[in-house]
Amino acid sequence: MKSMKNIFILGLILIYSSAFAQKPNIEESVEELRKLMITPTKEGLSSIAHYKLSYGHSLGKIENKEQFMDALVSKKTGFTDIKLSNQTIETIGKTAIVRHDFNANTLDNGEIGQIKLHILTVWLKQKKGWVLFARQAIR
Repeated sequence: MKSMKNIFILGLILIYSSAFAQKPNIEESVEELRKLMITPTKEGLSSIAHYKLSYGHSLGKIENKEQFMDALVSKKTGFTDIKLSNQTIETIGKTAIVRHDFNANTLDNGEIGQIKLHILTVWLKQKKGWVLFARQAIR
């Protein structure tokens, strides 16, 4: 009887720890988004972006989730390298505000460029982990 109780407790510990081990922290989610912007996949972008995503560009263009994903996956907008610096993160409950400097080499419609921006992102914590809810860039 005692061994059954120990097996049950061990099983609960394994289930509990694996549920938490699979969820990325906010820093990991920000890094995952950075990587996906360089090497985009529809599946990856879809899993990290909230279904109500509001994605603001530095020139004022606003995209929803589908437009954001399509621009990257179709290579209308692309990045060959992205460096983030001066990052700050503030969390309150299940919401995080992340700010950083965004320096990138771009490849938009086959045209090479470079961009330096200041970025504000808002992330929401859900069962699967942190998802991007809003983003705004300024020059």
